[in-house]
Amino acid sequence: MSSLKSKATGRTPAFQHDLFGTAQDLPEGFAYQPGLITPQEETELARHLEGLPFQAFDFHGHLANRRVVGFGLRYDYDRREVVEALPIPDFLLPVRERGRGPCAPARRGFRAGADQ
Repeated sequence: MSSLKSKATGRTPAFQHDLFGTAQDLPEGFAYQPGLITPQEETELARHLEGLPFQAFDFHGHLANRRVVGFGLRYDYDRREVVEALPIPDFLLPVRERGRGPCAPARRGFRAGADQ
């Protein structure tokens, strides 16, 4: 993980610029939740993320300039099918629940083929 410290001063910025603009600038359905995690939780999440098995993104033999890790299901470009991926790590579950927000659909089980 890269540090937020300035290369010129070696200090961490005292503030962070607003990356998302005002609410009217956001795409429909996007819900930005500032303060969703505390600075302490952010540090802990970063520590956990460093231990995940990130790999170069391989798209039909072309390596993208990024590293990825997937959970649940992922698309295998060589086999051209959806395959099982790692289960979502326990340390991400509380953040996922908080990030669902009040407009998220209720968690329900669906029987196989219900969408057909």
